[in-house]
Amino acid sequence: MSDIIRIIAELLSSTCAFFIFFYAMFLQYKFKGYSNKEIVKKIFLRTFFSLYLLYYFL
Repeated sequence: MSDIIRIIAELLSSTCAFFIFFYAMFLQYKFKGYSNKEIVKKIFLRTFFSLYLLYYFL
């Protein structure tokens, strides 16, 4: 039972960290004056490119 609770807690903490990271990126671009559409496009492209590089080199 404690293993299930530990797994759920780890999933919640990693999900929260994921959303905090992307919200911080969103705010950074928002303060630079980008529109919401440009921000989503930049974040998506940056994330996709990072995952591609990670897959390519590993």
